[in-house]
Amino acid sequence: MSDQPALTRTAFDPADLIRGEHGDLYHLPTLRALHARGQLGLHTEGYQLLQVHDAQRHPARRAYA
Repeated sequence: MSDQPALTRTAFDPADLIRGEHGDLYHLPTLRALHARGQLGLHTEGYQLLQVHDAQRHPARRAYA
């Protein structure tokens, strides 16, 4: 069992959903909360969708390798 408190509830807004490559729906506020807690794996579809979505919203934050 984790020592971290439960995620807080948030109001549902259909605009907060993003569709994955295979048609699965992901809730962006939940992905952000999981990422902030270190519970979103770097190689998961949720992490990749979150990074792409945020990069599209904030082009100046894009990292160049």
